[in-house]
Amino acid sequence: LIEHHEHRLDSSLKAVRAGASTGLEVARILKWTYHERDLSELDIRNQSMAIGETLAHLDVLVLYGELTSKIDSDGVERFETT
Repeated sequence: LIEHHEHRLDSSLKAVRAGASTGLEVARILKWTYHERDLSELDIRNQSMAIGETLAHLDVLVLYGELTSKIDSDGVERFETT
């Protein structure tokens, strides 16, 4: 489980470095389930959980000082590297 979360943190950070700035954008880049599915292949319930998990990892990266976050004028939280 720890290894999984370390991998997710690394993958999430790489996605932001590649230009993704929201939890949804990052979640669309990551692969899901043991079958490495795209976010669009999941049902709506699992998509919601995947985005929530992604946001949690992004928040951890903010706490680690790897990312910063801010709310834009549309109310969307955006992440960027420090």
